[in-house]
Amino acid sequence: MSVQPSPSLSALTFAPETAADQPSIEALLDRAFGPGRFVKVSERVRETAEFAPELSLCAWADGELAGVDP
Repeated sequence: MSVQPSPSLSALTFAPETAADQPSIEALLDRAFGPGRFVKVSERVRETAEFAPELSLCAWADGELAGVDP
């Protein structure tokens, strides 16, 4: 049996992260990891790592942030 993608699914668009994306990124991370996200190791890395714009991408679907690789 093969699974066909739903015609209602939107394609993702990838774009470099910008400063204007920060509120959407924070909201997405809050939804994904919950209130305990600030005690996770990944948050410690985000706090200390140097921002590398060439490595930071946002995935957008229908104008909504669907994923981020900060």
